[in-house]
Amino acid sequence: KTVRDDLHRLWKVKSCVDTAARFNERTEEQKLQNRPQTRHKKEDISR
Repeated sequence: KTVRDDLHRLWKVKSCVDTAARFNERTEEQKLQNRPQTRHKKEDISR
């Protein structure tokens, strides 16, 4: 039973870390998108 409790606690921690990592990735993507990149904007317009 104790082993199972430990596994459950580890799983909770892992899911929290995964969520934080995903959130950080999203923030980095938003930073990149917010940065003005005229070249990419021109490509989008020409398409």
